[in-house]
Amino acid sequence: MQIAIFKEQFVTKESIAKQIAGIFAKN
Repeated sequence: MQIAIFKEQFVTKESIAKQIAGIFAKN
């Protein structure tokens, strides 16, 4: 269970990082 939660948090952080990168790329 903990591993699944950790993976989910990691994926969420990864997607947020990509969104931030996309915002910087537009500017």
